[in-house]
Amino acid sequence: MLNKIITYCNFHIQGIGFQSINDFADSTFHTNSLKSTMTISAIFGTIAFFIERYLGITPLVYITFLMLIAGEFWTGIRASHKMGKKLQSRKFGRMIVKMSIYSLIIGGLFSFANGLKVPEIPFIKMKVNIYEWIYYTVLNLIIIQLIISLFENLSELGYEESSKIFRVIKKALGKWLEFKNED
Repeated sequence: MLNKIITYCNFHIQGIGFQSINDFADSTFHTNSLKSTMTISAIFGTIAFFIERYLGITPLVYITFLMLIAGEFWTGIRASHKMGKKLQSRKFGRMIVKMSIYSLIIGGLFSFANGLKVPEIPFIKMKVNIYEWIYYTVLNLIIIQLIISLFENLSELGYEESSKIFRVIKKALGKWLEFKNED
């Protein structure tokens, strides 16, 4: 019975261009490298699960967030170098510390937003999760601060488009924020 099923499947598989079921399986699932593929997939799946579960953002958003930190760091180094400042090796650790601290803050606030019971406010008959509001406020504050710093660094490096954007940001937020570039 099993041989008839295999023969039947092979006949139809050959009709669409494969030599056999094994050829189809190798082509579709890459059975020769299945163990390493499954290991890599399990690692990335676990990382993605923890990012979504404990930070409340998708892995793509988190990768973009880390790239923003790295970009801000790199442009800061280049701007310092352009101004004649020597590179200090201890500054490399700052980027890792920033990534870690920001991740811990975001994760902690996400835990509060989702883990604490929110009481109903009696006079408006509505639940207001203050921790959810704080989570989104802090997350956006960190991202906006990194974007401003990135544009500030790019402006110092002489990128014309960034200089224009930075001038608009500086004009809008100059009342509340102090910028490195105060000329």
